[in-house]
Amino acid sequence: MAGNNVMDPRRPNRVLRYKPPSTENNPTLEDPTPDYMNLLGMIFSMCGLMLKVSIAMLGLLTSGHAEH
Repeated sequence: MAGNNVMDPRRPNRVLRYKPPSTENNPTLEDPTPDYMNLLGMIFSMCGLMLKVSIAMLGLLTSGHAEH
C-alpha cells in the first residue's frame, strides 16, 4: 500500500473548503415556498392514507354487520 502514496494524483494544497452560497448575491435561496409545499404534500399524503384506512375499516364493519 505504500506504493499508492507515491502515485497519488490529489494535491492537498488545492483542496477547497465548502462555503455555503451567500444570500446577499442570490436572495432566492431564502424562499420558503418549496419547504411549505413539501410540508403540505406530507400532510395531504398522511390524510389520504388515513382516509384510505378508515374507508377500509368502514367496509369491513358494514360487511361484518350485514352477515349477522
